[in-house]
Amino acid sequence: MTEDEEQQTKKEGYREFLTSWLCLLVVLSIADGIFRDSRFSKRIDDGNWIPTKRRELFKSAADVVVVGSSVIAEGMTPGVVSLRVKEKTGKTLRVFNFGVSAGSYAGDFLIADSVLQIPAETRPRYFIISMSPMEFSCCPQVEVPSHTKWAGAIRFHELPGLLWNAPTFEEFSNTVLMGSFRMLAVRPAVLESVFELKQPWDGATWPLDGGGGTIPQVDPATQNDRATHRAESFKPYMLKPKTVDHSVGPSYLRALVKRLAAGGVHTAFIGAPQAPQLDVLDGPDSIFPEYEELVIALAKELDVPYVSFRHMPDIGATDFADGDHLCSTGSVKFSNRLADEVLVPMMSRAGDQ
Repeated sequence: MTEDEEQQTKKEGYREFLTSWLCLLVVLSIADGIFRDSRFSKRIDDGNWIPTKRRELFKSAADVVVVGSSVIAEGMTPGVVSLRVKEKTGKTLRVFNFGVSAGSYAGDFLIADSVLQIPAETRPRYFIISMSPMEFSCCPQVEVPSHTKWAGAIRFHELPGLLWNAPTFEEFSNTVLMGSFRMLAVRPAVLESVFELKQPWDGATWPLDGGGGTIPQVDPATQNDRATHRAESFKPYMLKPKTVDHSVGPSYLRALVKRLAAGGVHTAFIGAPQAPQLDVLDGPDSIFPEYEELVIALAKELDVPYVSFRHMPDIGATDFADGDHLCSTGSVKFSNRLADEVLVPMMSRAGDQ
């Protein structure tokens, strides 16, 4: 084969690759639309997934959206926050709990985009993001088993925004992977749901405020055992030589804060609560000081408030069901603090009092 023939073969190979990629993109977009509207999609739906909470958000007429991991999904009670704000300001704010188990900042970016799709006159005015050191050191999307919660989360038209704000090629590739394969949800959980003929989820049973605050209190021995085990399982991601990721999380946070601000939505950062047994992960040999420094600097850069609830004097081990999930009593205390220390000051800052 001559050099010219070799070059021609390479060009044809590139063209074939691009053609195949575009065909795959078209097929995936069509299949995604068909899947989301199908009865199979409804059979695997669940109240703690991004797609379901997105639908409930659109029906909720919420003024406030709080996002985060299962710590928020289970530990924040929207009604308590609303009541406290009413007591403090005389104003009624509808609060929506958009906590999702194994959440990530890419997921928060998607949720922020959902908020901005709501017409300006009924759009939430406040967006509160819960964060923890683990989210800056642990578990890319494709490694987290709990990310079945992502099923159907990435809608086709949202891919460009995620890809544009992906700070690294690896994150870009992860997003493409999530968007192209997980949007079809071709995995055992789907097949199991379909073959078991699971009935479509009854959306009427899910609270319009996103739920939360329902974990029952456990006895001290059980809580201590769970929290101690959780602290041990977190050590590989919290102790040095592990380091804080200064790229992926901050990139998505910068992008979503700026997009929300352009849409008239005020943002705040909060540090997620944890039980006293996890304090062993906050010392100088952990990534916590580096994480705290990063978040404070990021909040200052973006001109958003940051309040840490990692250590609260009035919330002890008995207010947790394990190491970081608040039981119902702890949820009330945390929700009141969230109103007092974050939401009411946000309202004052925005001139809503």
